[in-house]
Amino acid sequence: MTHLERWADSPSFRPNGSEIAFISNEAGNNDVWVMDADGDNRRQITQHEGSDDHVEWSHDGRGLLWSSDRDEQDADVWHIDLNTGKKTTTYHRAWCGHYPRAQSQR
Repeated sequence: MTHLERWADSPSFRPNGSEIAFISNEAGNNDVWVMDADGDNRRQITQHEGSDDHVEWSHDGRGLLWSSDRDEQDADVWHIDLNTGKKTTTYHRAWCGHYPRAQSQR
């Protein structure tokens, strides 16, 4: 798929199949990355000294959810809108939120 100098984990395909989000320490810390499904156009989405983990696409494919220990305590669930770059915390100090899952709108 692609060559990384370091490890990658938690791959998640965008709902339309065009991109893969994943966690990598390619830049020296566990951060969220996205690349085209063919392995091209790799780009870093988060850059923080906290450990980001378990990334998943939103159902509409416009955002990503992931867990992070940015406050050095329990994992919080974060969301980024990829169109605006706005990051928000969606769930605080959630042990069970360590593996975020997007839910469809009903």
